[in-house]
Amino acid sequence: MSLEKQNEKREKNLTKARNKKCEPIAEEILRIIAKNNELAGEYDHKKSLKVFGPIQVEINKLMKEKELTMSEFNYTWSIVETIISQVKNFSNMAVQHAFNAAECKLWEVDEIKDVTLQNIDNVLQ
Repeated sequence: MSLEKQNEKREKNLTKARNKKCEPIAEEILRIIAKNNELAGEYDHKKSLKVFGPIQVEINKLMKEKELTMSEFNYTWSIVETIISQVKNFSNMAVQHAFNAAECKLWEVDEIKDVTLQNIDNVLQ
């Protein structure tokens, strides 16, 4: 096996090991955040410390217990951000799809680009 192939295999194994370690931690971070029922709202500095301080302490304790390296710490947070982003994107896509379907139904067309001036007149009358 060539040196390049060996390096690729080693990198793949390291990625699998990192994922195996960091993914469950990212999921636990999401659970820690989710169990707090005071997240939404406007915050001054004092309230931010009160609400987010205990969350930060619990998350950092978890990461220390799991003996994360700085690289794993950053990677774990990137997993958390990716999960939140994916959920947001899927939710947005579902709402946008429903909204587009409602618009088409309102205008009586198969695609919104097919709206005619007559369709507009029909809706406005």
